[in-house]
Amino acid sequence: MKLGIIFIVFNLFIVCDSIAQNPLGVYIDIDGKVKFWTSEANRNGNVDDSVYVSFNGEKQLMDLRNLKLDNLTLLEAPRYNATSSCNMDPSIRYDTTEQVKSNIAINSTIPFFDTSQLHLFYLPTTVIDSNHLFTITTNDSIKISVEQKEFTDDIRGVGLNDSTIKEVKTILMEYINRLTGKWEGEEEREALRSKLSLPDTIIEYKAIYDYLVDLFVVHNYDNKNRLTKVIGYHWNLGVEVDSLRYNKKGNLIYFCRDKIGSVRHEYYFKYNKNGQVEKVTYIYNSVGTNRNTTQYSHPETQIMKFTYNNLGIINSQSRVQKDGKLLTTYIEIR
Repeated sequence: MKLGIIFIVFNLFIVCDSIAQNPLGVYIDIDGKVKFWTSEANRNGNVDDSVYVSFNGEKQLMDLRNLKLDNLTLLEAPRYNATSSCNMDPSIRYDTTEQVKSNIAINSTIPFFDTSQLHLFYLPTTVIDSNHLFTITTNDSIKISVEQKEFTDDIRGVGLNDSTIKEVKTILMEYINRLTGKWEGEEEREALRSKLSLPDTIIEYKAIYDYLVDLFVVHNYDNKNRLTKVIGYHWNLGVEVDSLRYNKKGNLIYFCRDKIGSVRHEYYFKYNKNGQVEKVTYIYNSVGTNRNTTQYSHPETQIMKFTYNNLGIINSQSRVQKDGKLLTTYIEIR
């Protein structure tokens, strides 16, 4: 019951977006720094690193990893299976490679090596587009990053090369610029899917296309090698954009995840003199229920505050109530 009370208080602040395609989660680490989850939540069934969490006079023992995931996470990383390869991916569903019988147990394909049907998985070789909105990847035989980046682009599909990737990028940017903050009708979503992830035509039962996109996730960095934008498209999930801003000291002060045509999660970070997060303001908003709804006009706001001990380790976490009072959980890390 004690642990349940704590979770009721703070799970209201955590966003668990299992259908996200952008591979980032956001959390406040015990040193007061904003950090990113790059894999889905993996909670610990043991108590390997003990933490005592107290709320309303009741104390609960828990593991440090669970504390970070359950109490200090603002935005969970997406579940792997949400965007993992499957037989419904366009590049697999419309695969035109013909199977032939063989005298041996292993089936062969004809042609033996057809580059037009390759399912491509890109690692980042940095190319910045003309308006510097994000980084894309190229299909080099040796995939070496020009400059080491913290996060890896993920572009999956068939028929993707320098030219078609540039075309995909242009289509996505036009879509984002046109529909950010607006209602996304089913016709818009289907039109985008048709352009990027469906065959151009079917001739004699065979799919004809220049390219098919399964997943398109790209990252943009500023001149200090800091992540500033993530753009993600998935053939079944639509478009998602993460935007980040920093202060002069290099601390992240703003993170926004915008599910185009759906919802927006915004986080504003305020720091103390030691460069630790002391306040997070979370704003949730929706584009409404239809295209005639006033867009992003009814935000829900939540505020969380943090304090630290003399060693710079978090020792309390508070949620501001509507009457201005604080609901505080005290944290003792051993």
